Amino acid sequence: MPGANWTVTDIATCVKMIEAGHTYEDISSRIGRTPDSIYRKMKRHGLPMVKGEQVPVPKQDVSKVMEMHRRGKTYSEIAIATKRTRSGVAGIIHRERYKE
Repeated sequence: MPGANWTVTDIATCVKMIEAGHTYEDISSRIGRTPDSIYRKMKRHGLPMVKGEQVPVPKQDVSKVMEMHRRGKTYSEIAIATKRTRSGVAGIIHRERYKE
């Protein structure tokens, strides 16, 4: 169904399935659209999104990141050393600043 218009039923099905914990792949097989088109539709119209699994950062990793930051290492250097993304390192540092 590429290029076909979205119906109210399609959107309602997406919202219900997302709220029930389904993935974009599950939803796409049900309504016959690509997972990317479902993601874009939900994002564009401010509808519920599938949330990825959120795993807390271990305390020893936070300590290591903060210690490297205090030593003057860049976010990129910390990311390489801890095998995280630069954005992930920035998030850890940002959250920890509010705790101090």
